[in-house]
Amino acid sequence: CLIQEQSLREWEKIASKALSNQDISKDLENLFKSGNIEDLIQTMKFMSETNALSKDNLQSMRKQLEKQISNLDQLFNAAKNLGKPPKFNQDQVLENSLNQSSFEHNFNLANSLDQFFGTNLRDSLLEKFKQQAQNAQMNLSLETLTKSALASKSWNSLFQQSLQNAIKDAMNQSKKSEALKSLSHQVQQLMNSCQNIHSSEKISQELPNLVKKTLESCENPEQLRNAVEFLRKVGLQPQSDDIKDIGKKLEMPEDEIYELIEPNYQLLKKLAEKEESDF
Repeated sequence: CLIQEQSLREWEKIASKALSNQDISKDLENLFKSGNIEDLIQTMKFMSETNALSKDNLQSMRKQLEKQISNLDQLFNAAKNLGKPPKFNQDQVLENSLNQSSFEHNFNLANSLDQFFGTNLRDSLLEKFKQQAQNAQMNLSLETLTKSALASKSWNSLFQQSLQNAIKDAMNQSKKSEALKSLSHQVQQLMNSCQNIHSSEKISQELPNLVKKTLESCENPEQLRNAVEFLRKVGLQPQSDDIKDIGKKLEMPEDEIYELIEPNYQLLKKLAEKEESDF
């Protein structure tokens, strides 16, 4: 058969042999030995579609595939071609995947597998990353975590960790209050852009503490005034008691503190004085 001779791709040779009822056991053995997972997947796909393989042969190919799948790219490729994910060693596959390519790339693959094939890989991937991160001092950015948001304990603790690191970085800047102002605004924007309601809610719970830290980092009345005005402008409301306490600590005149808490303070004060003088 001409196609057998000229075909360069192993799976096409095997498929054409199987279709003409020739013995392919030796070919399958060579295919398994070669470790070429792409050829293995394509052979299985073609054989399944044409019913050209005996159940036993198909079963031994499935077992072989299970042994060979070593990362999420291969798993996704197999699932896409065969219509469902084959069995695989989850722990090993996730570990290899994180060692071989970026977290974002792997999360996108896990997300696709979960959405289209009903696997449950994202949570396990986050958990696996968390374990690796503890050993290797790795850290995902707040943006990456927001894009990879998931209602899970692992996600919550990774986000917490990343935020603590970002706060620590901000506190090491020469202008702490500027850095914390930007961080508060950034976290607020991440909360708004986060696609997962549960995660968005978790992010929002971090904001009051971040706003308070921003005020506490101010070193003079001018910085406090700037911080309060900025936070209000972007829709984050500092607590009156915090403004009062920190204003006092920075020896800000009482009138200025009240004006910062209530921007119409002077106007209200004048009205009150006018009423008194009217009596």
